[in-house]
Amino acid sequence: MSSAMAETLAFADSAMVRIDDLVQEGRTDELRALYQTTTLEYDRVVKVGQGLYEQGRFEERRADLRRRLVEVRENLELLIMEMTFTNREVLRLRLEAHQLEHVPSCDTSASLPWRTTMKVVGGIEEEIRIFEKEMRGLNEAAQTAVESLLDVFDKLLEASDCMELTEDFTAPLVADGEDIPIRAVAELGTGDCEDVHIFRQSLFHWDGKDRHELPSITRCVERIVGGANHTLLLTSTTDGEHELWCSGDNGKGQLGGTPSCEDTAVFRRMHVEHPDLSGWRVKNVAAAWETSYIVFSDGSRDAVLAMGSNERSMLGHQGSDGVHLVDLSALSSGEDIIVQDIVAGPMHVVALIQMPSKDCTLAVGWGTARHGQLGEPTQKVRDRPRLISALPENNPITSVALGNQHTVLGHTDGRVTALGSSRVGQLAGLASQSDISSVHCTWNGTYIIPASDKSLVLSTGKNNKGQLGRATEDSLAPSLSPVMFPPAFARKTITQMTCGSEHVVLLTGDDEVWGWGWNEHGNIGSGDMDDVPLPTPLWTSDGGKTARGVWAGCGTTFIVVEQC
Repeated sequence: MSSAMAETLAFADSAMVRIDDLVQEGRTDELRALYQTTTLEYDRVVKVGQGLYEQGRFEERRADLRRRLVEVRENLELLIMEMTFTNREVLRLRLEAHQLEHVPSCDTSASLPWRTTMKVVGGIEEEIRIFEKEMRGLNEAAQTAVESLLDVFDKLLEASDCMELTEDFTAPLVADGEDIPIRAVAELGTGDCEDVHIFRQSLFHWDGKDRHELPSITRCVERIVGGANHTLLLTSTTDGEHELWCSGDNGKGQLGGTPSCEDTAVFRRMHVEHPDLSGWRVKNVAAAWETSYIVFSDGSRDAVLAMGSNERSMLGHQGSDGVHLVDLSALSSGEDIIVQDIVAGPMHVVALIQMPSKDCTLAVGWGTARHGQLGEPTQKVRDRPRLISALPENNPITSVALGNQHTVLGHTDGRVTALGSSRVGQLAGLASQSDISSVHCTWNGTYIIPASDKSLVLSTGKNNKGQLGRATEDSLAPSLSPVMFPPAFARKTITQMTCGSEHVVLLTGDDEVWGWGWNEHGNIGSGDMDDVPLPTPLWTSDGGKTARGVWAGCGTTFIVVEQC
């Protein structure tokens, strides 16, 4: 293990002990300082740990070594064939041209080029072995160091709850955080990078112009998903096709192409190609923190294309960032797969799949798994799709919702399977419910609508920003309780509900939009940045534009409207 990684482990061990002392003494300022120091240490480990975070360089160098090996072996046969009629000087020049070792002047036998070239072959093979051993060691050391720092972050968060601080002093990392910082990079598609506190029309670029409406061929918007700083919008068209639009940050290649492609401040058609998907059509989309997923179909089978960041193996493999076809073949034994749905949290993904030989829907997942959000936490990261085990038999899965550290699967009998962390009560009370129509998740909360009452929402989890929709001063409310709607909401029916990172938006049967929760970026659309602890109306059809759909992302809210 490198000295840098050893230093990190020593730092983590010391921090774990120090947290206990600071909590006992009530020294919150020093806890805040320790959190910042831990964040800096994490950033340093990320840069040093090339085996985890710069796999591309590793693969490139290994491929180069193997190319050299092939070239030398190909030249070997030619050299031996020429020995019978080539004099020593010509041979020496040829060997030097191929950068092989110098031939000793005392030996002119035909075995010389063979021995010399084989030494070069052996040297390159040994170089590959040593290089791969070093990279494996770096990879394992970096993984251990990162996991030790994540344990420190977890303990800091527990300290925050234990001391009942009015505000979290932490701003945890993407890997397992609570309140991940969000910066605006034009993911709203409004033409600039500014936060918007009242609803503004997004812009769509087509036929050479930025316009406030989608093309006339658009039939409806089917789904809008968002990551840290990017948004994907899926539409269906009047000719039965789907179109995919994108806006925001492309720093990791999450909008397709290469990371060098420019970000976009307006929505543009997203053209993604893969040699194995020629002629396939877009079917569905999902978005994680800096990774995007597109489900393609050829009419009888589906495939998932992932693009962007591969941190925590979010692309479904161990390699570098980029565009990657997620390998689902190990799950199907060669059978065709239908992807019924795909949903992503910040750092884990779950897909619902069907196969001809299975009379049910299966749930598979990959990404961060350390809290059990993908089933039994035997691995802290799942680097490829794996079946989520321990699900009830004879109770088909109908839906899935993801938080940051938890997963909730809906079943046909109105019950749910809840997986992962419940440290802030995000799974409290779910096991006792048997009348669930739909389930939704913020990063740290869970929300259900009963089948028997479509005007009621029950919520549980973290409430430090009013995201549970009920008046309470407690930052932690680990009980499943009703959202407190005002009298004006009486007898309304909820037709669509969506959860953002820490805010909730819903659409009613009379085309009204209501919302509540975290509002730091103006994502509630209330005209300011104050959090909204109770449900409040955000949109009515009085202005001549009727709401037809609502979607929420990481500090963003979208309302699809139709001109009356």
